[in-house]
Amino acid sequence: MKSMLRERMTGAGLGFDVILLLIVVTLLAAGLITVASTSWGVSFSYSNSVWDIFLRQLVWAVVGIVFMAVMYRIDYHLYLRAKGLVVVLAVITLAVLVAVLLRKGDNPSRVGLLGYSVQPSELAKFVTVIYLSVWLVSKAEVLHDFKLGLIPYAALIALFTGLIIIEPDYSAAVTVTLLGFAMFYFGGGKMQNVVIASLVIVVGGILLAVVVRPQRITEYLAGWRNIREANLQIREALSAMSSGGLFGVGAGASRFKYFSLPAAHTDSVFAVIAEEMGFVGAMVVVALFVLLAWRGYRVAMKAPDELGLLLAAGMTTWVSLEAIINILTILQVLPFAGNALPFFSYGGSNLVLTLGAMGLLLNISRGKKENDGSEALGESAALRWGNGGRNLPRSRHGTGDPATGS
Repeated sequence: MKSMLRERMTGAGLGFDVILLLIVVTLLAAGLITVASTSWGVSFSYSNSVWDIFLRQLVWAVVGIVFMAVMYRIDYHLYLRAKGLVVVLAVITLAVLVAVLLRKGDNPSRVGLLGYSVQPSELAKFVTVIYLSVWLVSKAEVLHDFKLGLIPYAALIALFTGLIIIEPDYSAAVTVTLLGFAMFYFGGGKMQNVVIASLVIVVGGILLAVVVRPQRITEYLAGWRNIREANLQIREALSAMSSGGLFGVGAGASRFKYFSLPAAHTDSVFAVIAEEMGFVGAMVVVALFVLLAWRGYRVAMKAPDELGLLLAAGMTTWVSLEAIINILTILQVLPFAGNALPFFSYGGSNLVLTLGAMGLLLNISRGKKENDGSEALGESAALRWGNGGRNLPRSRHGTGDPATGS
């Protein structure tokens, strides 16, 4: 009886991680409800319909579910066998980033495609994980070499990051950079190289912020001294959260989303969640992201090969970083950034690509080994920290059901 229940809960009979799928479905449903609640005022002001923005998000959700199914069905080993296609995908992403810059012209603000719903910087994050996973597996033997390993790897990240900064989308650039070096560590890069790169990133990021966006840094530091001097959006977000108390003012009953909270349906959506559902509701959302990260990294650790491990760890790190940065920004722990809260913030590209990442995770959770060159390049399944500089051991340790991730 116990074993039967365990098999059903872990998806042994279905071939994928059912718990992960349930978490994704819960986040998607909660996110759609939240978009419906937070977008009434904005939607009406733009189209005289309180449901316009929600219906758009619903369409993107359907597109995302289809994309998730596609990513689930495609054998992820194809990325390694057809490296040329991955390179083409990266080049297309670069071309789209350049096209957006040309379309932007002298406009100081960010622009997107298909209105504002499609942001190429979101595509860059998704493609970064796939491209770097293939690159890390292919270049595993030279990652210890500073010149042959870290420098070429950093150049790849810098190319994406530089174009995103020019957009300008500084929060996305930070996410891509952090994601890149996290994957370098997952892939077996030397800890000392990661530390050096991290220090360069921190110093460079601070200098860039001071030069390009000094007002944000000034407001951030002022906010720590006196919250009344913080960024307007942060002040209103904190006021909204504090008014929610323990159990909130009720679903749909937020006042701040109508009158004073900027970007209530995008960047500030977590503040509205805390106002309407209270501290308890906000912690439930945080718990869902923690569960998603736990299950995602579990899929990575149980992956049958190195490529699966890197793809799963990369996608999980990406979604987790987005959630962490968004929530900590709203809490005034980090300087203000424009990261979306995955599943909850309105926006087509972020939702579609996040669901695509979840489809890839479910794909890897099936754990089917390919008896081809991909195993020779990376057949490890355990995510181990610090074994002589290699984070991904070349032999599998321990047992477990690779089909279920248990």
